[in-house]
Amino acid sequence: MSHFDADGKSHYPFGKGLGSEVVKQFGIPNLFDFPIRPTLSASGDRGVPEVVADPLGEVSKTFQELGICVVQQCAKIHQQGLIESCGWLPLISLSN
Repeated sequence: MSHFDADGKSHYPFGKGLGSEVVKQFGIPNLFDFPIRPTLSASGDRGVPEVVADPLGEVSKTFQELGICVVQQCAKIHQQGLIESCGWLPLISLSN
């Protein structure tokens, strides 16, 4: 779920603990706690994603962990023969 830090504490505006219920109910193997940071939206507005601006920061680490889990789950699904391949088509061209 998501949280932000203020006054030396973590605050969970969408509730805390409900994620574990989702994991149990739907068998989701991983759950991520995404930090809510003003810098996240500000960096996107400037055109420099936070993961580029601060590659070692908490936001970057969370997205890296998510990416690793997605790749692992795709490989697992592929090994089980449930799909022929795990891939994607680029939706956005990064070239000018």
